[in-house]
Amino acid sequence: MKKAILLLLTLVISFSVTAQEESSWWIFGDGAGVEFNPNPQNRSNDPAVLTSGYDTDEGVASISDEMGNLLFFTDGSTVWNRNGVVMPNGTNLDGNFSSTQSAIVIKAPETAGVYFVATVGAGNNSPLSYSRIEMALNGGLGDVVPGVKNVTLLATCAEKVAATIQTGTNNAYIMTFGRSNATSTTPGSGDNNALFAWEVRGIAGPNVSFVLPAPIAQSANGGLPYFSTPLAATNGDRGMLRVSPDGTKLAIGTQNLTNQGLFLYDFNPGNGQFSGAGLQLDNGPVYGVEFSASSQYLYHDLSDNYSPTTGSNKRLVQYDLCDQANIVASRNEFANVPESRGTLQLGRDGEIYVARFDQTFLGRIENSETATPTYNTMAVDISPGVGKQGLPVFVQSSFASSFTVNDQCQGDATEFILACLPQVAASNWDFGDGNTRMVTGPGIVTNTYASAGTFTVTVNVTNVSGDVRDFTQDITIYENGIVDPVDVTLLDYCDDDNSGDEIVDLSQFTSDVLGTQDAATFNISYYANSVDADAGQNPLPLNYNATLGSNTIWVRIENNTSPINDGCSAIGSFVLTVSSVPTVSNIPDYEICDDASQDGIEDFDLASFLPTIATQAGDPVDVDYTIHESQADADMNMGAIDTTVPYTNTTSPQVLYVRLQNINDIDCFGTAPFNLVVLGAPTLGTVANIEVCDDAPLDGSSDFTLSDQDATVANGSAGTVTYHSTQADADSGAAALPNVYTVSGSETIYARFVNDAGCAGTTSLTLLYKRLLL
Repeated sequence: MKKAILLLLTLVISFSVTAQEESSWWIFGDGAGVEFNPNPQNRSNDPAVLTSGYDTDEGVASISDEMGNLLFFTDGSTVWNRNGVVMPNGTNLDGNFSSTQSAIVIKAPETAGVYFVATVGAGNNSPLSYSRIEMALNGGLGDVVPGVKNVTLLATCAEKVAATIQTGTNNAYIMTFGRSNATSTTPGSGDNNALFAWEVRGIAGPNVSFVLPAPIAQSANGGLPYFSTPLAATNGDRGMLRVSPDGTKLAIGTQNLTNQGLFLYDFNPGNGQFSGAGLQLDNGPVYGVEFSASSQYLYHDLSDNYSPTTGSNKRLVQYDLCDQANIVASRNEFANVPESRGTLQLGRDGEIYVARFDQTFLGRIENSETATPTYNTMAVDISPGVGKQGLPVFVQSSFASSFTVNDQCQGDATEFILACLPQVAASNWDFGDGNTRMVTGPGIVTNTYASAGTFTVTVNVTNVSGDVRDFTQDITIYENGIVDPVDVTLLDYCDDDNSGDEIVDLSQFTSDVLGTQDAATFNISYYANSVDADAGQNPLPLNYNATLGSNTIWVRIENNTSPINDGCSAIGSFVLTVSSVPTVSNIPDYEICDDASQDGIEDFDLASFLPTIATQAGDPVDVDYTIHESQADADMNMGAIDTTVPYTNTTSPQVLYVRLQNINDIDCFGTAPFNLVVLGAPTLGTVANIEVCDDAPLDGSSDFTLSDQDATVANGSAGTVTYHSTQADADSGAAALPNVYTVSGSETIYARFVNDAGCAGTTSLTLLYKRLLL
């Protein structure tokens, strides 16, 4: 799933070991700031940006230290320190905020804390100058050295300046484009027609670093400047001058005037020599120019208008420089958008960023190391800052790369893809972890790193022409992270209002997911499914609306120090359960009849009554029932009555409380009262002695209809009356006598009355048998 990310690999030069960090901070436009660490982060609200009053239409430059901390920034005429305060001697430099490339900052070789700011003004008649900044001045905030300020290198030049590092040393080259007859004291005349280069040398020890006062003699034409044949009649000042990150190519963009277009030259980073007649790649108005980090691809824009409101469209064009004979034929116009002109600049992440005039987003050329780049117009939010035409320029060799890397994550198969792959005949790799590999032909090489960390990768490359070059660079392999288990006590939730859902704060799980992992290194986000989690798209809001039942939440832990397009990560999941509050109401009284003592105290089988409560509650699943003597005990789940043994009431009626507890969440419960009622025995009527006469045929017996006495026995209560020959039978309800009962002598029988509540009472009645006298 990991995407390709460009590895910023430099040639074997000590100057560039920390140069990537030195390009960490970009301050540009109208109060806009971005920090690459290594991915771009909006810093337009940083005090250094807010307090600077910084607003520049075009050229800008900034520099950070070896740890990526901002040191200072400039628009070519003013220098601000890291706190956004103008340096005491940091005004009136020879640059101009309306120059395409108003300034570039070069670290002084061999002298720590010393920097040169090379500046160019607006138009064709301003000088190329340099000023020295020492960070030890002004209490460590830095200042321009008064005696080394606006030192002129060339009296007049176009709005173009670039720099690269000399192969094998810490020295640098400063380059510009101007008139061939100009010197440091003579403006020169005519059109711009020549390339110039100066060497920035360093002397170890107490001696200061300096810039050579005269340009390097160019052997190609015997003079100091290198004459640029295609540009012999060009007076166009606008447009960028770019040297490729590997230092071997130079591209010039011009627009609006004679011989506008894009022109490509060769450059030797070992001796500072230009060569080649100059290949014209385009004849349109070119402003922004940039090489890919591998130096394989060259990009430029085409736009002749200052503001998008005038109807200008920006076109973005790519050239593949690998096949020298077919560079022009490789032209690929891949974007056409309604934007004005803007500079292009490589970032630490290997992507090319595009200045967008009066916009609150930076554009980005993505997949810039492929033949199919795309343009993202809203790549980085810089609000409340606003972009203009310029982005900071840096020493280009700091971005050099000889290959791209796909997936810099621990345990994944990391791919190494050499630039100009079809031109590779053989490559010999040392991955820095003990693994090596020899590859014949233009193959993609893989290596799996068992651990995270920094590894020095070296490769010896032989191309199809037999040329051999060595490259080396430290690369970082990043931890994917581990999704630690979530505390199970946090996973069950109660739908308190029985609305069907519950808001759950997902951020409470972050500490569990992280475990002992560094919160500053890993970002945690949550997703509805594994596909989104794997892709890192459509994250759930932290205030997540969980529905009744099971909610599977996917979590992604991502290393935020890994490159933005890599996303070293791991995913996992946990289940949130949302339960409804169990409720019950109108529980019927639990009634039993008093015994013979008629004291209102009885033993209740509460276990047998629980099914009645469950039925009344709707027979919910996953619910436990407990019974308590008080509401407080029911609420606190304390003092539950043991329902396995009979419960003896203390009064009648007595209120008890049932707690309905969701077994998935101890905090998800309901309570309700019900009554224990002891019913007294019914009050029976008194039946007088009943005389029965012997009727015909005077056989010594007579029939008696017992039900005739029911109303008297019931005494006005509803119920059932039965009659029995013994008290014992009446008490138990056994052996009921027939309704028509035959008597042959006087006797006592017993009536049993059971009311509708099931409570029984007994009484006796005497049947007196009398014979008929004749």
